[in-house]
Amino acid sequence: RPFGITCGCLHPGITGDLTKNAAKTHPDPMMSYEETAATAVYMACQPPDVNILEVIQLPREQPYLGRG
Repeated sequence: RPFGITCGCLHPGITGDLTKNAAKTHPDPMMSYEETAATAVYMACQPPDVNILEVIQLPREQPYLGRG
């Protein structure tokens, strides 16, 4: 903080290639890389006096919060 640096953490859910071929091999709901990138850009574009500490971004129908 004394140096004016803020940081946040983006926890993406299942993110991957949403092409038809990938959907056939990966049955779980996924977000596109672009959706995850858009969230990162949103976090980075906040005014200097604002910090988004943490974002958990999941596909609406992702069955589990964890990956294990």
